[in-house]
Amino acid sequence: RALAEKEVGVDKSKGDLFYSPVDIGGGQVQMQREGGKDKLPPGRFVTALRGASTCFNALKISFECDPFPPSGDYALYLCGLDDELPAKNAVRIEVNGTTVFEGDPGFVNATAYSVRKFTIPFKAMKRYNQLRIVSLAPGSTPVIPPWTFISYAVVKKATK
Repeated sequence: RALAEKEVGVDKSKGDLFYSPVDIGGGQVQMQREGGKDKLPPGRFVTALRGASTCFNALKISFECDPFPPSGDYALYLCGLDDELPAKNAVRIEVNGTTVFEGDPGFVNATAYSVRKFTIPFKAMKRYNQLRIVSLAPGSTPVIPPWTFISYAVVKKATK
């Protein structure tokens, strides 16, 4: 939570919603080790999104839109890390079955965590929302790349 407060300005009083790895369903929750042959950055508690053909191929977050309808778009902030392979791991972000993003999320390759912002259009919102982050990276093993580590997610309400 402290990292999210520092990196994206999480403010519970404004209705910002914070999700740690244990709050994000569907992933492989683990402590990411520091260093090693992959030269990973300092260790963090993460949920791993694995290849499309694994059982860890989609992350799930539920959240309420209050008040409803929203006064504007919401924002999703993801703090993540891409694996060490040269190919980027594409994802699809869906809200209530509507695709709001598809492609390379822009996370750095295995050297530093980075935060990316995605827009959740108000038209995709319902009172109770199901957000999914789906791996499009080909892969069938839960122990080696491809993987994308998610350190946290933050949903911020419309400010308009």
